[in-house]
Amino acid sequence: NMSVYYHTGMRDLFVGAICAIALFLFFYRGYDRWDEISADLAGIFALGVAFFPTVEEGSWDWVAWVHFSSAACFLVILALISIFLFTRGEEYPSEMKRKRNFIYRACGIIMLVSLAAVEVFFLFFGGINSDSGFVLIAETVILVAFGISWLTKGGTFYPDKLKKRV
Repeated sequence: NMSVYYHTGMRDLFVGAICAIALFLFFYRGYDRWDEISADLAGIFALGVAFFPTVEEGSWDWVAWVHFSSAACFLVILALISIFLFTRGEEYPSEMKRKRNFIYRACGIIMLVSLAAVEVFFLFFGGINSDSGFVLIAETVILVAFGISWLTKGGTFYPDKLKKRV
């Protein structure tokens, strides 16, 4: 999984990237208190991922459990932000807002399904002791899905107003 990068020469980049994501989430100010609380919680859990490394091999110690719990909470919160917070809006949404809401919900559901698949993999198919790349692929799907959701929220996809080209 991605967290094993902590035990490679990529450790500093991995930890730095996670810390940057956490800082971004801490400074994000949404439309109301729920946006801020959810972003702050996701940021705290991202720091848990960064500062409590997983084990490279073998059984998990308490640090690895903190890491795993932080990662799970971080990713679940991102999925819930996509499904519930990004979809809020007007009583009568525009056509573009309805399209964006579809993207937010689809991305959030993809994230939750991928997380559930990782849990099933850990429980029934060897999990941490497996050489399979399944968890890395599932984590990549989760992060790409949230990236699409975030870019949509930022107006990259289906904006209400088209930008004029100069």
